[in-house]
Amino acid sequence: MVRGGSVGLEFLAKEKRYHFYIVDKNMKFEQLFAAWALALSVCLSGFSGAVSADTVDVVIEHLRANGVISEEEYQSLKSVSGYEKEKATKMDSKIQKLEKAMKKGKKKKKYPSTKMEGRMMLDYRDHSPDATADLKGKPSPAIDIRRARLGTKVKLADNIKGEVVLDISEDGAELDSAKMAYKLPNKMSMVFGKTKVPFSLEEMTSSRWIDFQERSLANAYGGVGKNPSIGLVGKLGDIGGFYFAYASQETKDDQEGKMTALRATANFGTPKESVFHIGLGITQGDRAEGEVDRTYAGRGQKFFKADDIDTASGEYEHARQGLELAVAMGSFKAQYETITTNYSGVEATTNAGSFDKDIVTSYLNLMYMVTGEKYAKAYKTSSGKFDKIKPINKDRGAIEIGVRFASFDASDFDGGNGPRLTSGYTSEADSTTYGLKWIPTTNVRFLINYQVTDYETAVTSVDSETKEKTWLTRAQFSF
Repeated sequence: MVRGGSVGLEFLAKEKRYHFYIVDKNMKFEQLFAAWALALSVCLSGFSGAVSADTVDVVIEHLRANGVISEEEYQSLKSVSGYEKEKATKMDSKIQKLEKAMKKGKKKKKYPSTKMEGRMMLDYRDHSPDATADLKGKPSPAIDIRRARLGTKVKLADNIKGEVVLDISEDGAELDSAKMAYKLPNKMSMVFGKTKVPFSLEEMTSSRWIDFQERSLANAYGGVGKNPSIGLVGKLGDIGGFYFAYASQETKDDQEGKMTALRATANFGTPKESVFHIGLGITQGDRAEGEVDRTYAGRGQKFFKADDIDTASGEYEHARQGLELAVAMGSFKAQYETITTNYSGVEATTNAGSFDKDIVTSYLNLMYMVTGEKYAKAYKTSSGKFDKIKPINKDRGAIEIGVRFASFDASDFDGGNGPRLTSGYTSEADSTTYGLKWIPTTNVRFLINYQVTDYETAVTSVDSETKEKTWLTRAQFSF
């Protein structure tokens, strides 16, 4: 268009009107044509990106060379051209990122997909008095591979995943766990195989991340372990979860019964900031007649044993009830559990008659992260357990200290019908453990624990003394 001696171009783009005018009443035809070309090039640069902007540069240089525009106008137009170039470059970058994202989204996931996993724990234990044979028949002091596990996680579909883990710490290899989880349309999952039966905060927490080197008296005795089972796992809104299972109930002599187990947990804290955990667990079932479980502290001497159970039916009732509490605020955590294990039935031979006896175990952990890590960040609400600690400082790692108070009370077995305490063992014990832990990286830990266990009566296997002291150290890694 020509307007008042000015030549220019007007266009509409993205609902905005743009005007370009070059004012010169005395322009020759060649100059007028060049000015129109310049205006048109500037306009097109908004649509065609960096190539149009380069064309504008050529025209601008030509106009200045032929005296059509002044030096001031030349600098102004160069500024506009540079802006258009930058804008075009940014737009090209955004388009390329979008195209990559779209291609990635279109990629189909290939199944099955697998991922290797494993862990290794090297332990050193020194008992006082010296243990003649600890839980694995090792003398004291002892150094051995506590755990060496190698496994594979496999994903078979978007809603199906599995895991197989072998324990290779002993001669040969034996199955540690094998399970598959199928996610149902209602967001619950069905889990089956050999896996942890749901019960207890400390037991459901992986051995890679537990507070102390060995689990407490509560779980050394009252825990369930990994048994063949089928279960249903789900969430309780945004505050917790549950796990219901039907499982075998293996005994020490490899006979077994069946049991149902349920664990439900809730966290009333603020996610990633605080934890106010409460959990309830129960197991109910029957077990084949035979030996009452023995137990130990810190993989030391077995200090409790009772008479074998012999019933007319060949089995007896066995149940557990557990209460879990945990509070985590910043770098401090307190964790408490109490477990009652019940034996009931009708003894047919020794101390014949009906019996109903409890063993009550408990512990309290007080933990503190010296280097400032928050326990709440390691807590998983849906599964109701603590996971790995991630060091804040990747160069020095994380340092943690703690103390645990644990107790064991089987005084019901001191008399009455049914199984009674075996001579040379004790029915009551209290244990205190002090711990220091260094976590250089998320998957590497070094632990030192010192444990003192007091027995109510002298234990023959502890040189007929009432106190056992144990040093425990561990170096571990996992992947």
